[in-house]
Amino acid sequence: MRTRFRGQTVREGVLLHGPAGWGEFSPFPEYGPRESARWLACAREAAFEGWPEPVRVVEACGLPAVVSSAVETSVGLAAGLALAAALPALPYACGLGTAPLLSGDVVADPLVPVGGRLAVRRPAVDFQHLSAFEIESPQWLRRMQEASR
Repeated sequence: MRTRFRGQTVREGVLLHGPAGWGEFSPFPEYGPRESARWLACAREAAFEGWPEPVRVVEACGLPAVVSSAVETSVGLAAGLALAAALPALPYACGLGTAPLLSGDVVADPLVPVGGRLAVRRPAVDFQHLSAFEIESPQWLRRMQEASR
């Protein structure tokens, strides 16, 4: 990462690829299985089912929504953008312009703000970029298994 965020200087996660596209599972290190389960469900949904119908992941809570990033790659940011764009009203600014905090991305054309705005799109994972950040980490497989329970 270019900037320390929540005490982290390295951002790790897992990208899932399915028939609907890519999803990202990247809960922060301090998140346990219970919190991580929601992250994993969203990553699986993005990869295997596609993005949700508008106004579904918000009406039930009865509160205004703010869509924010947790410093994901452009894969995770795209899902947040899709949600923000699907809301009927968005009275507050979203916190989705975090791609520049990373030292690189897994796509050739990262989702970065231009004039304070982000275009809603699903950028394609570039395998050359992906391989530059690829690591082998049994810890992430374990976290996914624990979050699946």
